[in-house]
Amino acid sequence: MMALRQALPLLLLLVARPGLAQVTKVDIFPSFETAGIQITCQGDPSSTSITVQYREKGVGTYVQAHPPVRYDARHAATSLFDLTSGKSYEVQVNGQTYSFAARPPFSLPAPKRVVNIQAGDSAGLRAALTAALPGDEIRIPKGSYTGGFKLTKSGTEASPIVVSGALSAADTNRTIEQRTDLPVLTNSGGVGVTLSAAHVVLQHVRVANASGNGVLLDSCRHCVVQHCQVYDNDDYSDTSWRFNIHIRGGGLNDETKTAGYNLIQFNHVADTDSLGFDTGSPPDGASGVTYYGINATDTPGPGLVIRGNRVERHFDGIVPCPDEGDDPGESSTDALAARKQSSHDVEVYDNYIYFSRDDGIESDGFCVNARIFRNTIVTANNGVSVAPALPGPFFWVRNRVRDIREGAIKINTSFSNDPVIRNHYFYHNTFSKESTDGYLMNLGGGTTTSKNLYYKNNIFYAGTELVDNWGSHVPNPTVDGNLWYSTASTQISWTDGTYSDFSDFQSSTGQETHGIWADPLLDGSTLDIKSGSPAIDKAVAIPGINHLVAGSGPDIGAHELGQPKPVQPDAGPPADSGAAPSPDAGVPGPPPTGDGGAVISATPVLEGGCSVAETTGGPGWLALALLALLLVRRS
Repeated sequence: MMALRQALPLLLLLVARPGLAQVTKVDIFPSFETAGIQITCQGDPSSTSITVQYREKGVGTYVQAHPPVRYDARHAATSLFDLTSGKSYEVQVNGQTYSFAARPPFSLPAPKRVVNIQAGDSAGLRAALTAALPGDEIRIPKGSYTGGFKLTKSGTEASPIVVSGALSAADTNRTIEQRTDLPVLTNSGGVGVTLSAAHVVLQHVRVANASGNGVLLDSCRHCVVQHCQVYDNDDYSDTSWRFNIHIRGGGLNDETKTAGYNLIQFNHVADTDSLGFDTGSPPDGASGVTYYGINATDTPGPGLVIRGNRVERHFDGIVPCPDEGDDPGESSTDALAARKQSSHDVEVYDNYIYFSRDDGIESDGFCVNARIFRNTIVTANNGVSVAPALPGPFFWVRNRVRDIREGAIKINTSFSNDPVIRNHYFYHNTFSKESTDGYLMNLGGGTTTSKNLYYKNNIFYAGTELVDNWGSHVPNPTVDGNLWYSTASTQISWTDGTYSDFSDFQSSTGQETHGIWADPLLDGSTLDIKSGSPAIDKAVAIPGINHLVAGSGPDIGAHELGQPKPVQPDAGPPADSGAAPSPDAGVPGPPPTGDGGAVISATPVLEGGCSVAETTGGPGWLALALLALLLVRRS
């Protein structure tokens, strides 16, 4: 009994110390510049103390990651930023060290066999797709190909199947939206191109004017669509909202089909049959109107990356998260398992999204660890939509949004679940509304609540009301370190009243302890801050988000003065009916042509998360438990 009493404090220690007893599993999902971390706990993660830090393997000191966010009763998640593609890293979770490597730059291996298609030979192309083998490159010359094309044969990681247009010398020197010699694939009777396989690359083709979706990734894994033009596919109807690029899995009740780790990059996706900027739905059966640019539905799986695309003139530009199915709720012990093939570690970054009649980026849906960063949204009814979106975390970092007709951020809580929106973190974005109508952002309306909405280090700039609260069921979000400016007389409508004086808002609500009211001195087209801006060096420090800074501290907003700006796809849409204005000239930089993401490796650490091994750190909880039991036995 004496030994038992001596062992009891150690046994209690195992329960009381969350770093030893409660963290039971760490899953790591690397991407090119980021990584997602999911942490499984023995108890409720909200009652634990979980610290995460990371560094390049063996180099320098550790950097604190963003604090993990509880998303159900047993799990928390966070994301690592500012990684370098291909480098190795180590991450410590409560002192235990795990190693992983960021995804390497993309390069296609030399083909084992080249299959050349004759110009305009649609039947020959279909036959080649049917007979494809791992390592094949099916090369398509300039010409028109009709009837729809489907590939169901899979490649391998080392030997993908590549379906590629044969680039002309002229097109090689043109950016994607300027290329005129790409082979054109279409289908008057359905989908243009269907990929239903693994380890397949589609590149250098134009898919246009199909009566169904343009490019459909149907239960694909490790597939890449890159350097393609995807235009004007399907006609809109109220019962059939079609897509230029559609990524989908088998659905909630079909576990026989699995999808995930697909890459959509450096494409020009456009609806050139513009009806003008009508913010309502188009007429039923409107000729050529494609509702969605790039859309993921029906449990598209983890690891989806949508980057470097130019997406123009749709109702919704990019929709990365599936919204079907019920929310398992915060009390669920495994929200991802409850949703079966649910999405997690989804990324949308470095995209240029222009002329969205509804939402530029619609995050509505279910996702854990969504990272939406460095996008530029120009001319939209709503810049981004959160209506509803859960369980999170969703990281919105360094996005630029301007020329908004309704709201830069749309929060909509008119749904049945409660809360319907949770765990959204808006950091270092710049939102600008030049018109004097309406408001810059809303806090939502309806009968349900939101939870854990954070706005830090953003610039909110408008010639109208900055915040509108049109519902009584939205708890106050947390706002701090933001820079605000408006010329309107009524500036902020909060959940407890309306404020025309910023200092009154601060003192009455307790918000914006570090907030600033001043003209940010923005460049009107790029939303860069200018020299002398009050945003310089005034941001609040956020672990894992703004540790790479210039000057004496981080700057507020999307642009860190002195740091390189993101490379965006070039301006210049294809010729159209002339009903819509052309995008702004001077958007910097063509997409790179040599690199881009990888067909992600099928190693267990990337597929299932944490089969990475603990390498260093103090004794684990299991070892301490065995020691305690030995003390008991000695009695």
